[in-house]
Amino acid sequence: MKYIIDIPHEKCNKISRLIKEGKYESVSQFALTAVENQLLLEESFEERLDRVIATPSTREKKMNYTGEFGHDELLSLGFVSSDIKTVSPPTPDRIPNDVLWGQYNRIFPIKITMRVLANLLPGKKIIDLALLHSQAISAAREIGIILKKKDEEQGRKYGNMLSAALPTGKSVLKAENRFMNHFVGYLTRAGRIEGAPGALKLLNISDDPKGVSKVGITKEGLLFASLENPVIDRNQFSATLGEDEREFYLRHIQENLEREKEAMFLVLKEIKEGASSPTELNSRVSVLSRGWSEAMTNTIRAGIVSRLIELGLIDRQRDGIKVNYILTDYGVAILASSEKEGGI
Repeated sequence: MKYIIDIPHEKCNKISRLIKEGKYESVSQFALTAVENQLLLEESFEERLDRVIATPSTREKKMNYTGEFGHDELLSLGFVSSDIKTVSPPTPDRIPNDVLWGQYNRIFPIKITMRVLANLLPGKKIIDLALLHSQAISAAREIGIILKKKDEEQGRKYGNMLSAALPTGKSVLKAENRFMNHFVGYLTRAGRIEGAPGALKLLNISDDPKGVSKVGITKEGLLFASLENPVIDRNQFSATLGEDEREFYLRHIQENLEREKEAMFLVLKEIKEGASSPTELNSRVSVLSRGWSEAMTNTIRAGIVSRLIELGLIDRQRDGIKVNYILTDYGVAILASSEKEGGI
């Protein structure tokens, strides 16, 4: 079936830019991917309205940064880990047992959520999920605005922007809801946890007897929150993750998320062997499919690639309008280590 739609000129330019950067092969692929992603979101839209979006705002604290940021009480490393009670990770039946969804395309937004959660928890084991929503969104938007200015000052282009995935868009409500759904999370009526932190087993969400969603941090989540971050803690703006954070994330994936581990190292291996374009990688990633459509495969591949770039394992090379991927020295070392240990 065919539909004809009018797209504003500004949006057309953005779509054309994404195609030139190799994110999508054509306008048709972009449109189909957008439709499938929106349909996935709409599947649980009513639940989010009832359980999340309709929850009264609890923004009681303002982000007051000293200098750039890093001294605010919700982002600081001032919490004592021993004062925080951890919870068990979500059971496998409550989170997706698959490769991370492509919209979970960055790790730094997850770091913000986990740092805020750690600072809200001392003396408690769980807190209202609505409180985490409001405070994490506030922190993410404040950080995003600052990083967007840094991106402009440093001339960073789309795909390499430090502010990527943070709620800095002109449509504030949409941007904040997107951050909330993808990088904080929520509980469905069926009791399943959606959102990257839950999928990564860094936090757990459940309803109390009154039906109020509560959230707690796992041991791995607390460890991730406790690691120093170059942006938040040192006001350094060359990368969003530090060496310890990258090493933690890689170890955590290898030990706790088998499907994501398989996908991550498959992409590294295929790039090493010459499958360096988005189209070639789509073909390779499709072997992991559990009924994925072509558009969904493209979304998942894009998410894997984006996370690997943020981890410093791969980089982009441009040849005119074409985009190819190469392994960094760090990526070569990680892949070689995994192959030696029989990890892939």
